[in-house]
Order: sequence, then structure tokens, then C-alpha cells
Amino acid sequence: MTDPLFLLAQEIVKRIEAHHYQAYIVGGAVRDALLQRQVDDIDITTSALPQEIQQIFPKVIPTGLQHGTVTVRFQQTSFEVTTFRTEGKYSDFRRPDQVQFVSDLKEDLARRDFTMNAIAIDSSFRPIDPFAGRKDIEANLIRTVGDPNQRFLEDPLRMMRAIRFQSQLGFLIDESALQAISEHRKWLSKIAVERISVEWMKTVTGSHFPRAKQSLVDTRLIDCLPVIGRNAAIQQVMEELDYSYTSIAAFVAYMELQVQTVPFSTWKREWKLSNQIKKDCEILYNSVLAYPANSLSWIIYQVEDRLLTDFQFLCQLYHQQQWSISFLQKQKERLPILTRSELAVNGKDIITLFPDKERGVWIQEMLSAVEKAVVEKQVHNNKNDIREWLQNYGFQ
Repeated sequence: MTDPLFLLAQEIVKRIEAHHYQAYIVGGAVRDALLQRQVDDIDITTSALPQEIQQIFPKVIPTGLQHGTVTVRFQQTSFEVTTFRTEGKYSDFRRPDQVQFVSDLKEDLARRDFTMNAIAIDSSFRPIDPFAGRKDIEANLIRTVGDPNQRFLEDPLRMMRAIRFQSQLGFLIDESALQAISEHRKWLSKIAVERISVEWMKTVTGSHFPRAKQSLVDTRLIDCLPVIGRNAAIQQVMEELDYSYTSIAAFVAYMELQVQTVPFSTWKREWKLSNQIKKDCEILYNSVLAYPANSLSWIIYQVEDRLLTDFQFLCQLYHQQQWSISFLQKQKERLPILTRSELAVNGKDIITLFPDKERGVWIQEMLSAVEKAVVEKQVHNNKNDIREWLQNYGFQ
């Protein structure tokens, strides 16, 4: 493993070992490295207690001392370091009532959710894999560490995580895990919507969402999702569409394009979406509906660059338009202006052009008309041409 991030983590592990403690790279980073997927952050597990880690490294942030976790800042990079531990009951279905620090790595790995996430590697990058996680990865299988009923009752969000991993990786979910999800799905209601929402955003954008969607349907976990669970029409649209979505905003916008029964404000409230995501949903929905009554130039002018991929995806689904994203980007680059601030006239110029009119909303209405005309190349973006265009088109 020659990835620079792994080499930094290796140095941290070696420094901990130099102080006569055990330490290992663990969890999702190991899984993704084995799958040759991009690794963005690395977790480390150790026999050292948080206060002992604080003595080894000069810059340590006490992010979760009660659970044995600190964040080590090393060469401008953060690494979460957690003491080996076992966990008690999960009364709140999220966090253990108590944790007990232990000295055995296997005990720590035994508390984790899925076997593919319960693999550790030492300072020489040798794997420690007591639950056959590598074998399950090679078999493309999502399997819980131990009894799936126990794992899902400890934290019901793990049911959503199984679906999310299936969407991202394309793996099958172990039959006993699927049965446990079906049996315990009602407990998802005990989980904060914000946590479910994070998993759902990753699920709908996964490359294998159609397969994950089928598991949602088969286990009826779909019935436990906000908005979706009580809307048969939305469920039908989801079941009929075998695509992965480009974003959560594109997912919500498409559901509304097809069903048109749930206000965006309801999606925002029940899924705890941000104001920005709600705004993006509205922009995408209105932009897709605006075509073909409005020109493509005018529509993409109003769609921010970051939403072009979503717009292209939705137009392909809704209008069967096969525009490529590069085509839309080039069309946008060729627009005469990209923002209203680039117009050759502003509100003061409009007032000057029509000195006899009393000030009112007509000024902004006229600016909007000029803006659209310039974007659609009905008039050149200079004051004289705009004055003539306004007069010719009856703006007096």
C-alpha cells in the first residue's frame, strides 16, 4: 500500500508501537483499499488509552473521550484513533450505554457491523481478519459480524448501511441479514432522520442502486422511509426505474416530476434536508418542466454549473433527451452572458431610457426581458441595440 495516506497512517501506527502499545489500521479504509477504491480517511484502533495517545502525539483533539476516541493531527492530516473496546446494550439504538476498554484486537473487531469492515492491518500492512471479511469481499457478500439480529437491534441504522453498501459496491446481502432486516425494519423509526438521510443520499447515488432498491422492496424496509414509505405512487416510480440518481436533489425532483403530490417543503422537513438541497430540487424541477416551451439556452443559463449533470440526467429520463453533459457545458460556454451583472444595462439605464415612466416593478420586469433576449441572441449586449430592441418590441 503505497498510497500517501496509508504511509502517514503507518507512521502513526509505528509511533504508537514504539511506545509498547498495539495499533492497527482498521475499518472502511482497509475495505476500500482491498477493493481498490479511493480512500479519503483512515481510522486507527489501539490498545493505548486516549490519555496515552495524547502523550505520544503533540496535536490531539479529544473528539470522543467517553468512547475512547481522539483525533490525531499528523502532517496536516486527521486520523481518528480509538482504544480497543467492547460495548454494552444500546438503549437509545445508537450509542452503547457503556464501553469497556480491552487489550484484545479481536474483541474490538467483534463489535463492528459487517465482516468487510472488521479487517485490520498492522504496521507491515499484514491483514488481521478473524471474521473472514476478505473472503466475503472476494465473494461480493455483505455479512454481519455475528448474529444479524443482534447487530441490527444494537443500531437499526445498520440496516440502512447494508442497503447503502449494496448500492455502492453491488454486493449481495447475506440471506440471514436480509431476513433480519425484514423482521426488525420497524426499529428504523428509533433512528434520527438526519442519520437515515445521510445513508439515503449515498444510497440513491450508488452505482448499483437498482439492486439495493430491490432489497429495500423485498425486505419492506422501503415502508419505513420518510415520505416514500406512505406513498404508493412514489414507490411504484422507484420500482419501475432502474437507474442510479446523480444526487439526492435529482431523486426528489424526479419523484415530484412523476407524482406531483408531495411539496418540496415536505421532503425537506421529513428528510431534514438543507435549504440549499430544497432550492436545488425546485430549480431542477422547474428547469425540466420549462423545456421545450422555453429555449435550451434560457434554461441552462438559469441552471448553475454544479446542477448541469442533474439537469442532463433528469431531461434524459423525463424528456428522453440524449444530450451529453459536454454538449450542455459547451452550450453554456457559448452564451453571450453568464449572469445578469454582465448585461450592458442596469436598472438606472432602464430608468434613463424611459424618463417619463414612474418607477415601479416594470424596471425589473424590463431587465428580465432584456436578459432573456440577450441570452437567446435576439439582441446584442450593448446599450444602443438594447434601446432599439425595447422600442421595437413596444416597451414604452
